[in-house]
Amino acid sequence: MGQLSQEGIPYTELNVNETPGAIEHISELNSGS
Repeated sequence: MGQLSQEGIPYTELNVNETPGAIEHISELNSGS
């Protein structure tokens, strides 16, 4: 984890629920790594 969203907010289990598309973005990061 530790990736930053466009707003500069670290993706966490807490703010993922508040960030639309965050789960999809994390999925792409995990797949790309």
